[in-house]
Amino acid sequence: MKYGLYFFVLFGAVLLSSIVLYTFAKKRPVKFQKDYMRRLADALFYLPILMILYLFIRRAQLEVASQRIIFVVMLVSWLIWLLILLYYRIAVIPKFYKDLSKKKREERYLHGKSKK
Repeated sequence: MKYGLYFFVLFGAVLLSSIVLYTFAKKRPVKFQKDYMRRLADALFYLPILMILYLFIRRAQLEVASQRIIFVVMLVSWLIWLLILLYYRIAVIPKFYKDLSKKKREERYLHGKSKK
């Protein structure tokens, strides 16, 4: 594991970004946006924690983590989950925004509120 330090730095940065996203998610007023930010923060938190734990076990040279396939499988599953979240952000959330703006326009029309 000659690249172990780089992985520690990468996963540490991902954990820090997870904490930042979670604090931003608390301030978002729209429910679907808050849910998405929390899902993304969870994906950026739990799997890197497991990977850092695996790297520590690997560094201690225990027999459990002697296979690199465990690390590769965890990394690939994490990347697949991030791609699913990216698809959700690109394909699904714009529909929610469209519905929200339509609902706001209807409320403004029904209640007689104008921008003047």
